[in-house]
Amino acid sequence: MFSPRGETPQTLYARSTAVVVMVSTATGRPVRLTPRGGNPARNTAARLSAGRAPEP
Repeated sequence: MFSPRGETPQTLYARSTAVVVMVSTATGRPVRLTPRGGNPARNTAARLSAGRAPEP
């Protein structure tokens, strides 16, 4: 994607997307990072800091 026409010099911008999937070492299955309901960031952080896995 280039900067708008008329902008001199033209700048080329790049876009990038990454997907990270955490898996359980016991089962090899993906782990849900956001619990259903509530504040996902707060709930997941609290579970991880307590040494518990995120809710399935």
